Amino acid sequence: MIHKEGEAYISYGIDGGVGREDSLGIAHFNGMIIFRTGGGEVTLPFNSLHRNQWTHYAMTFKKGVIVGLVNGKVVGKAPGTVKVKSTRAALARHWWGNGVGTSTRLQAAMDDVRVYKRALEPSQIKYLVDVTRD
Repeated sequence: MIHKEGEAYISYGIDGGVGREDSLGIAHFNGMIIFRTGGGEVTLPFNSLHRNQWTHYAMTFKKGVIVGLVNGKVVGKAPGTVKVKSTRAALARHWWGNGVGTSTRLQAAMDDVRVYKRALEPSQIKYLVDVTRD
C-alpha cells in the first residue's frame, strides 16, 4: 500500500470507488485490505509489516462465499454475490467517478497474477504461495 486513499490491485468491472457493488477484486482503501465481489466483502486492516515485503493476496468465490487469503492463510469469509457492471479489467489502476476519470497510485511490483475459472482450495493456494516464494 503506497497511497493512503486507496488503490485497486486487481479489478474487474467499473470499480467506482465508493459503491463497490459494481465490481470484484482485491484492493486497499482507507488503511484496509478489501477482497470483494459485487455483493459482499472481506475487510481487514492493512498490516504495515507487509509494506515493502513480498505478500501474496488471493480471493476465492464459491457457492456464495468470498474467502480472502494473505500469504496462504484464510483471513476472512463473507457471503456475497457477483454483480459486475462493465467488462473493464485492470491491474494497479482505479476508476473513479464510474469510469470517467482514472488515477494510478500503486507503486509496486506484481508477479504471477492468475485468474482461474474455478475456486482453488486454501491448501492449493498455500502451495502456490510456498513455491512462488522460493
